[in-house]
Amino acid sequence: MLRAALQKDFNLSLPSVSSSEMREGNKDLTTLPGFILNRDNHWFAIRLINENFWVLDSLKEQPERISHFRLAAEIQAYTTQGYSVFAADGSLPPPPKEQWELERGRAEYWWKEEDLIKGRSGSGAQLSTDVWRNLGSGAR
Repeated sequence: MLRAALQKDFNLSLPSVSSSEMREGNKDLTTLPGFILNRDNHWFAIRLINENFWVLDSLKEQPERISHFRLAAEIQAYTTQGYSVFAADGSLPPPPKEQWELERGRAEYWWKEEDLIKGRSGSGAQLSTDVWRNLGSGAR
């Protein structure tokens, strides 16, 4: 169902990184905009934001930056741990900018890279808010 929704709404395919499609195409993982990972009932993403890949996993205390150099090793490590890893092959939509786009999701949940690095959220007066405070393991 996820695969069908991404194809229909965003023209993204979601091949497994271990599929023949990915292996035969010799795709450079660093050219892809992101990945969706799953094991049991746990889903999370690795997403390219600006020039860095970020592990966006709700079970971690905060997002973790991964270098382009380390990306393939990280993907392989997750595969070895039993995760299914799917590549988002196409162009992911940018964060919203227009008012009508913001109404589709609360703006304070759209992150800027500098906020991820400094551990803060929001914009304007809210920039000093500690985004990781009061979030426990598995917070969504």
